[in-house]
Amino acid sequence: AFGRVHPVRQTPVFATGASVPLFPWFFVGGDTAVLISVVLRALSAISIGLALSYFTGRSRTWSAVRQLLISSFAAAVTFFIGKAVGVGSTG
Repeated sequence: AFGRVHPVRQTPVFATGASVPLFPWFFVGGDTAVLISVVLRALSAISIGLALSYFTGRSRTWSAVRQLLISSFAAAVTFFIGKAVGVGSTG
C-alpha cells in the first residue's frame, strides 16, 4: 500500500536522523555540545516538517512547527529522565 514501508527499510533512515544531534559529542563536550545538539535537532526537525508538507499537502509552516514541537517534547522528556537518574554531560 502507498505510504507503507517495511520496518527493516525504515530503520537506517531513522537511525541516521537520530544520530544527527550526537555528532557534536565526538568533537566537543559540555555546554558547547549541548547547544550544537539542540540547534542541529531543531534544524533537522524543521527540515523534516518541511519535507512532510510536500507529501501531505499541508502548510509548510504548520508542518515545520508541529515537527519542532514534537521533537522538543521528546527531547525534554529524555532530558528530565536523564536528570532524574543522575545522568549529565561533562566538558
